[in-house]
Amino acid sequence: MLAAIGVVAGIFGFAFVGLVFQYAPLWGTRESLYTVVYTSLAYVSLGGAIVAFFPREKVADLAVAGGGFLGALYALGILYYVIFGEGVNGIYVALVLGFGIVLQMVFTGGFQLLSGRWGETSKSESSA
Repeated sequence: MLAAIGVVAGIFGFAFVGLVFQYAPLWGTRESLYTVVYTSLAYVSLGGAIVAFFPREKVADLAVAGGGFLGALYALGILYYVIFGEGVNGIYVALVLGFGIVLQMVFTGGFQLLSGRWGETSKSESSA
């Protein structure tokens, strides 16, 4: 069951990666929102595929760390576009990245929840 979920999530992840590369050349335009959303969806899909194939607490923790790294990149992008952005377009991209941080926090929180659940399960099994 988990392997089937992993395969489907992996297919979606690679499809979203393809969409990221399709929209990445349009960065700084209205399509910036698509690039950020597709990047976050690729993260959650590929992270879900990896966690489905290796359902362990440490693997989920690695997915959380990857999500935190992606969120930090979004935050650095906000700082860059607020300081060096040109007018309305810089503000727009900063707002898009702000939306990306919220989206990334939700996805990373999901992996954090999974990690905590597996941690509780393994601790209760080891004490039994």
